[in-house]
Amino acid sequence: MRKTKLILISLIPAILCGCTHQEVQEKAYLRSMSVSGNDLKTVSMNFYNKDSEPTKAQNKSFDGILENSEVKSGKSIFTGHTELIVLGECDYTETLRFMLEEWKVSPSCIVIYGGDNSENIISDTDSGKLADSIRTAVKQNKIPENDIITVLSSLLKNHQSEIPEIDSEGNLRSIVINA
Repeated sequence: MRKTKLILISLIPAILCGCTHQEVQEKAYLRSMSVSGNDLKTVSMNFYNKDSEPTKAQNKSFDGILENSEVKSGKSIFTGHTELIVLGECDYTETLRFMLEEWKVSPSCIVIYGGDNSENIISDTDSGKLADSIRTAVKQNKIPENDIITVLSSLLKNHQSEIPEIDSEGNLRSIVINA
């Protein structure tokens, strides 16, 4: 009887740990993305995983893009640690709201404007270094706060938001986007 209790007690942590069958290696962790388009959306993605290749997908819906990207990568894509969104021409409010509410990107995710160059910025730039540069520029008051919560709140309240724009040479400056 005592042995049975000990076995049951030792199994409780394993039962309650919330472990799933999906291993960490079976997920692709989204680091950065570029988003453009309204009717036909285009999203280019970079991942933290060294073994996850960058991907680009087009679809009429963001859910379709995520599904297509997961099929291409062969992995479930986790969006909760996303640190950078580069916006092209799109409905900024709809896009950011969807990313925050549906894809559950991090509330501290940085938002910048890349315009027609947004896809190239994601494919040609080290996302980690770019995010660090943007954070440093914010600390030095060279560009405004640009986390997704701040930008989306401003778009919803004021129908515009001041965000950093990055040009093809990697220079940052502030611009105003409209809802």
